[in-house]
Amino acid sequence: MRVGEGYGPGQSELELFFRTLESLNVLSLYFRGAIQPDTWVQLERLVHSLPCPKQLVELKIDVRSSDRPCLPSQFDGLEALDAALQPELFTALQAVTLHVEYRKEQGDPDEGQSLTESMLAVIKNKFPKLFARNIINVSAYAYKPFENST
Repeated sequence: MRVGEGYGPGQSELELFFRTLESLNVLSLYFRGAIQPDTWVQLERLVHSLPCPKQLVELKIDVRSSDRPCLPSQFDGLEALDAALQPELFTALQAVTLHVEYRKEQGDPDEGQSLTESMLAVIKNKFPKLFARNIINVSAYAYKPFENST
């Protein structure tokens, strides 16, 4: 199942929908734009609304931003998700993937690998329990904006 952005007042409807599911193995969350600290807290509520958390095998979080990721501020509040994904509840969880795509402006350095390493260091501090379980995958990709060819 893939869930897009748009958290807020409608999230309670999404949580209610999740409670009706009989199984869910892979949950993909897709965000476009800046992530706010309360987003991670809302994700904590969302994963707790899953009716069968022990069936979840993979959680994918894709973030696409027009700005280069602001480390570590973009991940403020991520600790809430680490606390929510308890091994006692999410027994089958084998992977938590965080992929960030950001727009590379002309003259910006190519930082895919070094940014991934920086993100991994931040994630290690924000996800200590999941990191200890060795199920965290982090990646970053810089995309170039389309040039106007008129």
